[in-house]
Amino acid sequence: MDGVRVELIEDNLVIRFSSRVKCLSYAPYNGGLRETSCLLNHQVPKSFRKKPETELQSAIEELALPSDTVGFLTAASVKNYSQKSVRVNGKEVLALCTVGLSNARGVGESSENSSTINTFVVVEQTLNEQALVNALATAVEAKALAMFLLDVRSVTSSKPAVGTSTDALAVVTLGRGKALRYAGSA
Repeated sequence: MDGVRVELIEDNLVIRFSSRVKCLSYAPYNGGLRETSCLLNHQVPKSFRKKPETELQSAIEELALPSDTVGFLTAASVKNYSQKSVRVNGKEVLALCTVGLSNARGVGESSENSSTINTFVVVEQTLNEQALVNALATAVEAKALAMFLLDVRSVTSSKPAVGTSTDALAVVTLGRGKALRYAGSA
């Protein structure tokens, strides 16, 4: 996608933007609604038990990434990330994902490790805040559907899993074209 660069730097998946973009996420570092120029998915060992903010701040400094970087942690191999791009109404939508299922859980089940599913959705079209929230919800629904279709089960209860207990997700809009108010599956 024009204006987006995806790189693997050691155990880090870095998504850089050529200009600041609007991002909505529930990332452990710089999460929420903000402008950013970079997303970081930092790989940690499965035994990771440190403070996420401290680990991500160190990784951002070590990689010389901008201070507005939105940071994620995963014990899944970032080298095995998946990427898919589609065009919708002439605008591109890019999705990247790292997946670790050793922590698969149903809603409300507790966690013992840091295996996770981190999802990054980059939308070329301008999305207003309402559409960003709608896109985030749609991405969560798509992840839950994929887990169901693949019959992934909770490692603690054997019930259907909807993700892991430590999943995180970001939706970014590059701000091109007329702003959309909706970004759902309909």
